[in-house]
Amino acid sequence: MASRVGFGLALALAVGTAAAASTAGVERVVTASGHAPAVAIGANGRGVVAFVAADGSGGETVWAQRFQGDAALGAPFLVPEAAGGAPDTPVVAADASGDFVVAWVTSGESGHRAVVARLFRSDGSARTDTLALGAGGVDSDQPRVAMAADGRVAVAWRETGDAVVLRLAALAANGGALAPVVALPAAGDAPDLGAVALGSTSVAAAWNERGSCTSDATATTSAVATFDWSLRGISSVARFGNDDPCNGGPHVVGMTSAAAGPLGVFAGRRTSVQRFSPGTGVRVGPRINVAAIPACDSYGCTFPQAVAGDSRGRFVLVAERGDLVGDGAIDFHLQATLYGRDARPRGAPLQIDAPAPLATAATHPAAAFLEDGTLVVAWESAGGVMMRRLVLH
Repeated sequence: MASRVGFGLALALAVGTAAAASTAGVERVVTASGHAPAVAIGANGRGVVAFVAADGSGGETVWAQRFQGDAALGAPFLVPEAAGGAPDTPVVAADASGDFVVAWVTSGESGHRAVVARLFRSDGSARTDTLALGAGGVDSDQPRVAMAADGRVAVAWRETGDAVVLRLAALAANGGALAPVVALPAAGDAPDLGAVALGSTSVAAAWNERGSCTSDATATTSAVATFDWSLRGISSVARFGNDDPCNGGPHVVGMTSAAAGPLGVFAGRRTSVQRFSPGTGVRVGPRINVAAIPACDSYGCTFPQAVAGDSRGRFVLVAERGDLVGDGAIDFHLQATLYGRDARPRGAPLQIDAPAPLATAATHPAAAFLEDGTLVVAWESAGGVMMRRLVLH
């Protein structure tokens, strides 16, 4: 990784409350030509950024770069056994020791798109071959993944054939199946997968589905189902929508894993969060509004883009901020806000990257957050992948 010149430590944005104290490493270039970053970090501080970049033969493949602190660990390495496959949307998760799993979309049999995954040790050596997930003969996409502290993996994806089906699988640390793959109980004919997260003994999956509105097919609600590691449902599906089904309800921004129970983050007219019991999957307390969507003031607006949480139940929302800079021009940057387990902000937002016009602004952020306050954010910018590490105190 090469340091990006000209930008120092993260800055606090003064919005009437003291910003959470932080220290930050330099903004770093993961790759000068790449896209679709995903990031994860283990409790030992070892992390990995996965991304799509050129494979050297005219195509693209999935690469991964390990890191610890602000230092790269080795060179980027190929995630699949062989390059190619026109890959897309890699996702990554890590366990307590820094072992990790990458799932992504690639070309499958008969021209269909397929979701695959591969498990790695913390040193970057492969623990498994590439694992094919789901049925053949249909298109699969929208991979989502979570990894328990002991290396077990929950992975979900969407299959589109004669019908659209959301699938969930549970894998052991060696890649073996812990249970038969199950279909998530999504309603409607066009569900979209949102996220997967873990409680102490449970697996939660969230998605968006079409509601009962007959005049507006785009009006959706969000839903969360919870399973044990044998993929037996342990609670009824929790659905979130408006009283008027034609006024689209909140959609899933993401979920975070915690010993206190998975946390769902939703965006509708406001950004809201809902905690679920780690053992039974039932809702814990009410859904709490944490910010208006978009959150606008006299200077600009903020839109949530990504979420990351620690095992204590705290979480960080990463948002895109657009500010008017004169003559109708808007500069954009990423900012992060830390929330406690009670969903109250722990200070003002922290700026992640330098403001830039839309053509070169940061997009597609991904984040990981640890109990010690380490926050790592990766994003696309000017055709490459950038990363920054902050420590929130």
